[in-house]
Amino acid sequence: TRNPHQSNARYMLSSPVKVENMQMTFAVYGEFKLAETANVKLSNYKLAKKLGLIVHSKVDDKLTDVAETWPVFSHRVRDAREQIQALARRGEVVLAIGSGGSNSTFMGQVLNAPVETIFELNLQSKNTGISRYFYNNRKISLTQFNAVPHLEVPELAQYVTFG
Repeated sequence: TRNPHQSNARYMLSSPVKVENMQMTFAVYGEFKLAETANVKLSNYKLAKKLGLIVHSKVDDKLTDVAETWPVFSHRVRDAREQIQALARRGEVVLAIGSGGSNSTFMGQVLNAPVETIFELNLQSKNTGISRYFYNNRKISLTQFNAVPHLEVPELAQYVTFG
């Protein structure tokens, strides 16, 4: 747009706007405004479910405009898991802290889950959630997922949110 009284400039889009993308943008904005009006927290998971969004994964190296591709990220998480398993030989207890993405990827690898399930696990991850594993140098098994005992009192329940 332009104001003809203040500028002779003309602006063009480099590519046409897709109506579907604009509709989704307004739908997302609308859901955030409704949640804000109702004083309700709207997590990414709730938003995706409400709008019927499906997580699509791109699991090859064709994406070039990202800091780290899925194969590189997944390999890095696998390397960390192998380092943790190597510590089992010395009988050490390990505390590993990560983000929802690395935690769900770690868990998905332990469960031999497909990429789509890993993304779904990420949406189910509670912020500050604790997962526990039993491991030795041959195997890792999930024994607890998403625990938040530090928030499971009535006065802190509002802080249980999802990534």
